[in-house]
Amino acid sequence: MKQPLLMITGDISDTRYMTDDKKVVYIEATNHIETYWKPEFVGQEVSEVINFFK
Repeated sequence: MKQPLLMITGDISDTRYMTDDKKVVYIEATNHIETYWKPEFVGQEVSEVINFFK
């Protein structure tokens, strides 16, 4: 079974390499941890997830 995969990462994140060769959304000017709690980044991620599943 194939399952779609959406990867979201900060563009300056140490873990960015893990998203190579996948559908990726880069959140500008943030690292991995900030994408969990900063409202301006979480809002972008939620928007991307909603669009991904439409």
